[in-house]
Amino acid sequence: MLHAAPTKGFMPVAFLLSLLGAAFTLWSAWGNAIALCFTAGCTIYQDSSIAGVSIWWLGAIAFSLLGLLAIVGRPVLAFTVSSVALWLDCFLLLLLALTAPCVACLIAGTFFALVYASFRSAAHVKRPLARSWLLMFWALLLLTNLINVARTEMGTWAIQAAASPNTRFYFSPTCAACQDGVRALSGRTDVSFYAVAKNDQDIPLIASMKHAVQQGASMAEALKSALETPALDAVNLYTPDMLLLRFALLRNASYALNAGGGILPLVEHLGLPQENIFRAPRVERKSPPAPRASDAGGLPAELEAPAQCGGTVPCP
Repeated sequence: MLHAAPTKGFMPVAFLLSLLGAAFTLWSAWGNAIALCFTAGCTIYQDSSIAGVSIWWLGAIAFSLLGLLAIVGRPVLAFTVSSVALWLDCFLLLLLALTAPCVACLIAGTFFALVYASFRSAAHVKRPLARSWLLMFWALLLLTNLINVARTEMGTWAIQAAASPNTRFYFSPTCAACQDGVRALSGRTDVSFYAVAKNDQDIPLIASMKHAVQQGASMAEALKSALETPALDAVNLYTPDMLLLRFALLRNASYALNAGGGILPLVEHLGLPQENIFRAPRVERKSPPAPRASDAGGLPAELEAPAQCGGTVPCP
């Protein structure tokens, strides 16, 4: 059983950590000028508040209280307060893990964990201390958020990126509908192209397209060249460059699967397309024409499925 020390002198380590935590939260509350927080969660949670009070001001108050307890030498009370603060931070980390990570929130939480560990050490006399399940739970949530930060910042890989893209086009080089899309969009300066490997046969084709694009070819030319290029041998499929390409294609495939349900091509428009889709159709008094059957499926022309590969539509 651990024996608690009810009083103790000034605790410099806990005080310094509390002071740094208070300084950081105050800096965040006033709006820092350095782009330290760069994830989407930073934008979402920067101005969050509870009962009208910014979470950063609440954090600064908590750190100030912990610093005061470190000065007066009340380790047991400080340990209790820091435990509550760390539990609340665990709930915040869980929310971030389920939504979007906030780097500034992770930094503030790290200060809470360090202060908690310092007060826990000071509040108990017996050594060595037993493991802290609260600290382990917090560390697991922190690791989850750090992995999410890394995944978010790596993002997807463009085989050809536009300076100011209005459209993102995800395609497979062996998908007929994707090939039509590449040829139609090739040469446009507002379209970014993202290759997706449906299978291992796509990887050497994408590698060939990547090389052709780097040599200055258009996307249509790169696709034509790749389809006419002999397949790579087994040795060249696992070179360092090819392994890096495989990793980039996995990121693209993961995004396309989540965003498009596995259907290719996936077309993303940034903003409203030039065609005004909100324009009200003109009302004509003429009798409607008889529906035309499509060549494939017998559906009216208006109900024809878009050209696609994957999902419920098998690839050719």
